[in-house]
Amino acid sequence: MSEKAHLDAVVALLTTLGAEPRTLQELVDATSLPAYYTEVHVMQRATEGARRSGAPSQVQQWRVLLRSVAQRYANAQEMRRRAGGLHEARLTVAGETYFVERSVADDPIAADDGWWSGTSEFTY
Repeated sequence: MSEKAHLDAVVALLTTLGAEPRTLQELVDATSLPAYYTEVHVMQRATEGARRSGAPSQVQQWRVLLRSVAQRYANAQEMRRRAGGLHEARLTVAGETYFVERSVADDPIAADDGWWSGTSEFTY
């Protein structure tokens, strides 16, 4: 399955959670940024065994990196709360169902060039 199929599925799920997802391409193409949004990146991640051996693996793991962004601190927190609904969610991509897990602790929401933002990471 393509990275785009996974990105589209994650964006669709985040939309149902009310997290205002935006892909990098959408942000680059935008003439102005929304007051709050969740930036979404999805990438395939090599499993630990494949990295050590250097051999290709049939096991695929996907990594979702989210950046909750807002002009106001409280809105950035709310975007993160909504996006947190990914944890233990079922995600279906091309007929295959995955269970999403939070992979590391969230970075704190902090000042970011006049905005507020913080990252969260999930895997499935």
